[in-house]
Amino acid sequence: TYSRMSDLTTVDQQLIRKSGFVIQHGAFHRELKYHSKLCDFETTWRSSLLNHHESVHVGRRFKCEECLNQFVSKSGLTAHQKSIHMCQIYQCQQCDYQATKKGNLTRH
Repeated sequence: TYSRMSDLTTVDQQLIRKSGFVIQHGAFHRELKYHSKLCDFETTWRSSLLNHHESVHVGRRFKCEECLNQFVSKSGLTAHQKSIHMCQIYQCQQCDYQATKKGNLTRH
């Protein structure tokens, strides 16, 4: 493992910087916070603040075309569609356990 950016090659440093990892990881350690101007919500991720604002204060929802359920994130809608309407099942290879979400199978 590398303890400092200077231990990495120039190419590796550029790839890490382009991915945003340094900025995001640095924000975590510096406790850089983004604050909502409308409530007490705060986060180290700018994207989380934007999602919070759109879903809580603007009321943006992602609607399922099949059952009209609503979700605050597109990923929530996608997970719902896969598990409910596409009947996507993840089967444990060691027992009879089944899950509709891959993360639940991984935790199992």
